[in-house]
Amino acid sequence: VMLWTDRAAWTAGKAGDAGAAPVRPTGMEVDPAIAGGTVGWLLIAVAVQITTVTAPLLVTNTLGGGYDQLGIYAGLAAALELPFIILWGYVLRWVKKHTVIIAAAMLYAIYLGLLSQAQSVADVLWLQLINGPATAALVSIPISYMQEAIRGRVGLSTSLLDVVRVVAVLSSAAIFGGVTAVTPDYPMLFVIAAILSLSGAVAMFAAHRVLRSLPPEPAGTQV
Repeated sequence: VMLWTDRAAWTAGKAGDAGAAPVRPTGMEVDPAIAGGTVGWLLIAVAVQITTVTAPLLVTNTLGGGYDQLGIYAGLAAALELPFIILWGYVLRWVKKHTVIIAAAMLYAIYLGLLSQAQSVADVLWLQLINGPATAALVSIPISYMQEAIRGRVGLSTSLLDVVRVVAVLSSAAIFGGVTAVTPDYPMLFVIAAILSLSGAVAMFAAHRVLRSLPPEPAGTQV
């Protein structure tokens, strides 16, 4: 509703030349490619939410790990993410944001597929070498990616992140409840998450291939 019903009011602005016509703000222009890419990001976000809830249960329940091992898993994952977050920031100087997100989502899908086959806590820890760079990109780059969704409305664009997050949490909760209603099949949840992450990457790729992005925005026009 916010995207399509909000309209900018007419403004008369000061004219540099005599007789200049009133200027009307351009209002909201939704980037078609990013709007389509948001669907892909939603699918990826659902996969991330499923993994966030399920991974600790896999370590402690399915693999029989202790809380100390769970702490090592969480700490190792965070330690690997931090340097890659910085590294991805440099990579964006040469590579487009959606390209990095797509690559990270595909890498994340590989991680989830392998995680579903983990036979020990040690396997989970080794797999963090794949998870680190993938998750680092997925928790940082979508912020700036989504901020470009609505031309001239960085604040409103950023609010879409919360909308996606809430929908992702609700969706992941429904999937988690449906899969574990009969038996706690945690590995199956990772398979589902891998499919969602890969589907999100495909959807974002298709959006940026089929839909045309808006031209770069002139400096000093963001709100």
